[in-house]
Amino acid sequence: MPQDATPAELQHRLAEVAAWTRRTRRHWRHRGVAYLFWLWGAIWSIGYGGLFVWGEGPRAAWLWLALWALGGLGTAAVYLRYGWRVRAVRTDRQDRPAFWPLNLLFMALMFVVRPPHSMYRDGTVVALWILWAYAVLGWQVGRPFYTRWAVVMAGLTVAGFGLLPQRPFYLWMAVVGGLTWLAGGVYQRRGREA
Repeated sequence: MPQDATPAELQHRLAEVAAWTRRTRRHWRHRGVAYLFWLWGAIWSIGYGGLFVWGEGPRAAWLWLALWALGGLGTAAVYLRYGWRVRAVRTDRQDRPAFWPLNLLFMALMFVVRPPHSMYRDGTVVALWILWAYAVLGWQVGRPFYTRWAVVMAGLTVAGFGLLPQRPFYLWMAVVGGLTWLAGGVYQRRGREA
């Protein structure tokens, strides 16, 4: 760096270094999240694909149990690899106008598909519960991508549930749901601001 640089040029160079630092941190932070989206997208696709192929029964139940175990181990491995730490949740976000309507939206969606009990309906409620958790997580930690992604995914889930019979719904969840998870991972991998 030349000794005769003006203060404005030095300020510009420092701003460039700060921008590169932010982009590098953002990229590193989102790399691990992409693996989680891909892992759970594969689990979602295989699990619902098993329900489509075998229907509701012992095979599908054992498949889901094995997938949940692999998912838990895979999630732990990603967390260990990237050394993530739990960060404080920003509770001030609960005061924002959209937080409670977001919660009410997911509660309403769960009530739409809930009664009467069946694996078909209960499995859909579990999917919506997982998506609600992502939506609230995104809202709480300031990651709007998670919230937007979860709302889109919930809409696709309820649309498939309302428009399709049981077996085709499982195929819908395997293909559309799995691809939505995978697309979320690609978005995160590219290091976009979440």
